[in-house]
Amino acid sequence: MTTTNVMMSSAPTGSTGQEETRPDFASASRTIRFGVAFRLLIAFAAITAFAALTSAIALYTFGKYGDGFNRIASSSLPALVAASDLAQRSQALAANAPNLAVADGHFARRAISEALQNQMQAITDAGKQIMTLAPSTEGLDSLTRNETLLNDNIQKLDGLVAEKLEADRVAANFMLRLRTLSVRVRTADSDLLSKLVGEQNAQSQTDALSAWTAAADEAIVILLSTASADTKIRLNRLRAEFTEAANRAQAARVQFEPLLAGAINPLEEALAQYGHGSPNVFDVRTAQLTSTSAVRGALLDTKDASAQFVGSAEHVFADVQKDARVQSEYFRERISE
Repeated sequence: MTTTNVMMSSAPTGSTGQEETRPDFASASRTIRFGVAFRLLIAFAAITAFAALTSAIALYTFGKYGDGFNRIASSSLPALVAASDLAQRSQALAANAPNLAVADGHFARRAISEALQNQMQAITDAGKQIMTLAPSTEGLDSLTRNETLLNDNIQKLDGLVAEKLEADRVAANFMLRLRTLSVRVRTADSDLLSKLVGEQNAQSQTDALSAWTAAADEAIVILLSTASADTKIRLNRLRAEFTEAANRAQAARVQFEPLLAGAINPLEEALAQYGHGSPNVFDVRTAQLTSTSAVRGALLDTKDASAQFVGSAEHVFADVQKDARVQSEYFRERISE
């Protein structure tokens, strides 16, 4: 009886020990699993944070690259194109400006002048574009000054060429009228000689008419010679020679009877007008020489202004090109890092 009770009482004790051992093992397993999961979670969180940080850095870097490339594409390259266009147009303008001085008429002068003004406007537009795209470019102030100087010189040259062409037109008209007068003098001499045949004092009148015709012809030749006179000294000498010939013609005319005097008067007046009137051949030729000299001086000034402007345009182009190269090199190095 006692033994049975002891066995029965000992059985629960052993069962209680097993139950106490099993919960401790499960708790340890759960702790291990939780530790691994936590470490994995921390690892995943770290990887995610690293990826996010890397992405943020990449986006920031690419944003900077994008800004740089946008600056190159929207500013540097257009400025470089405009500067290149400016340099080319300035060279073309410098080459075409002298054509204005050799224009052979007002129509040609106006055509050349308009073409030059169109070129100047295109140059002005290119310069304004560079100032907008690359305002810090060196030489822009010098470019503006030289552009204004060149434009003023072209305008001055255009005005002087217009004056020269007008002087040339008047001189050419005088030369044409002098040739016509020469024909009239010869025709009058022939007609009057035929009328003098059989007239009283025919011989003396014929001699006087021949003397007047010779002096008038010489005076006309002197007036025509002014076209080749290239100095004022030569013109003054021709003027003196004309005065001598005109005086001889006047001395012969004094001997004319009314018949000859009436026929010769219109020719005498025309000759006096061409030699001593206002304007006269000598004054017109002087104006030609003066305008030609002025055009030559203005042309030299225009060439100098053109050279300065071309130099300024090339300097601006070189500076814009240098800036574009520096920016390209900078971003190329950043990309290669």
